[in-house]
Amino acid sequence: MLGPPAATTYFRIRHTVNPANGENDYQGASSRDGRMWTWGATWTMPAGMVPQIGLVSQGSTPTAEATYGKALAQFDYFHVYRG
Repeated sequence: MLGPPAATTYFRIRHTVNPANGENDYQGASSRDGRMWTWGATWTMPAGMVPQIGLVSQGSTPTAEATYGKALAQFDYFHVYRG
């Protein structure tokens, strides 16, 4: 999670290629309303790699689980496009 969570949270990944060396830069963002985005760090991957996308719900802390139960994520929409 990059920003504060909500009942519905939107995610976005921005991909750019470094023109100097061909490396792939990926930056993630999250939004509570789909309009205002909180951007996180950029991950750099080697030039020439084939990107793969995966969705995952990660566990929480024992304290949070005791209070709220197991972490659950539901993905109801997934879209990939070239900008």
